[in-house]
Amino acid sequence: MLDDNAPNPDRRLLWVMAAVALAFQVIPNVLGGYGYFIDELYYIACAQRLDWGYVDHPPLAPFLLRVQMSLFGDSIASIRFVPALVGAVTVYLSGWLAAFFGGGRWAQALAGVSVMLAPVCLIFFDIFSMNCLEPLFWTVSLTVLLIMVRKNDPRLWLVFGAVAGVGLLNKHTMVLVGFASLVGLALSPARRLLLSRWLVLGGAIACVLFLPNLLWQLDQGWPSLEFYRNATLQKNVPSPPLKVLLNQFLFMNPVLFPVWSAGLIFLFSRDERNRVAGFTYIILLGILVVSQSSRPDRIASLYPVLLAAGAVWWESFFARYASPLRWAFVVAVVAGGLAFAPLFQPWLPPATLARYAAFVGVDTQIERGEGKRAELPQWLADRFGWEELVAQVAEIYRDLTPEEQTQALIVAPSYGHAGAIELMGEPLGLPPVLSEHNTYHSWGKELAGRLAEGPVIFIGSDRSDLERMFSDVREVALYECDYCMNWRNNMPIYVARQSKLSASEFEEAWESFKHYE
Repeated sequence: MLDDNAPNPDRRLLWVMAAVALAFQVIPNVLGGYGYFIDELYYIACAQRLDWGYVDHPPLAPFLLRVQMSLFGDSIASIRFVPALVGAVTVYLSGWLAAFFGGGRWAQALAGVSVMLAPVCLIFFDIFSMNCLEPLFWTVSLTVLLIMVRKNDPRLWLVFGAVAGVGLLNKHTMVLVGFASLVGLALSPARRLLLSRWLVLGGAIACVLFLPNLLWQLDQGWPSLEFYRNATLQKNVPSPPLKVLLNQFLFMNPVLFPVWSAGLIFLFSRDERNRVAGFTYIILLGILVVSQSSRPDRIASLYPVLLAAGAVWWESFFARYASPLRWAFVVAVVAGGLAFAPLFQPWLPPATLARYAAFVGVDTQIERGEGKRAELPQWLADRFGWEELVAQVAEIYRDLTPEEQTQALIVAPSYGHAGAIELMGEPLGLPPVLSEHNTYHSWGKELAGRLAEGPVIFIGSDRSDLERMFSDVREVALYECDYCMNWRNNMPIYVARQSKLSASEFEEAWESFKHYE
């Protein structure tokens, strides 16, 4: 099935699949998309404050968003075009990989459709964040590695290093796929490629590209390490090994299990030169099991390669044993993918989706805490309530006297609340907003002293904490949010006046307010 000839992809088919994938992601967001996702509001704020790093991510995604917004604005449809475009490219590449593995048109079509309908792709390519770029970087890096092994050309370490370096500027987890790839290569018959000087040069390229973020981390006191530690201890729900494995089966849609599991078999059985990709997946899955991570998406960016390999395995199987059934198999994959797609895309009215999620039995909690529950899956629930919040805060602000309005500040409990107020509150003339959450904490240092001037509008704060800092604390509203995550619902909103602390005391105390999660 495999030979040393160049792959023979059906480029017309791949372009059509990429176009369909693009439309599949764009159309729901043109029609509304429920609203901004909590992380998108934060990334917009980051894009307006470009830097070489942020507490919880490197600089590439905010930079790309800044370019996108400067050209097309910050509407939902606009900022989600880049994720949709990246998804289309990933679908094209998955079909190309099927051809690389020796597959014909049927395998290329199955690979593209499988990636298009994979739940992780429906989520990642529907929301702007660094996650939307990760599947492409991981797939490209493994593709380069497979080509290197196939051609026995160690000079491709330069390309691998460049991809890894840019990938690190997008998300630090790129280091995991780099590590797993090197170990996988050591376990494969192509381990001789590790002895090449080109590997050192490729590593140097990756380090040079990543150096600006590394220097930023050093200058800021390694905030991302603190963020990752807190996220591991405070957010992730510890999961036993069997549940970690089951989550991979469920999160990737049970209908796709026959495809990607066959891909893993293919990588280890058909051609020993493909084993490096199989070992890379096994190693990263092992890390996920050992760490007891409740986040099945942590290694989801590897699945385009497995789905492409699985499509070739099934093409060979049907050619030998059951050719008339091969299109029925594709129909089953498409039907299963579409049946689960409303759980990952904003297709249905929220009330209908809530009933559907309950019927299917989706566990909406992937992070620790009772507040991390909702009627909808978190990737959809965190798109609700932002406009209502801003309107409510604006009404409270307008009730202040003109003199108070000139001195007022807003303190928000998370980067999502702060980002929403910045983005949607600017046309309403709302005052500056502070938050102790992640990079917003750093941005708030210059304004912390102004908390002593008041009044300050606090969203979701603890009243007893406020009364230790202010003599006059009044609850003026209750923010309610249908369908959003529990922790965002029923938040009291206070107006605090008559500070008990001086400006310098607030500046000193601001550091203790830091919340990295």
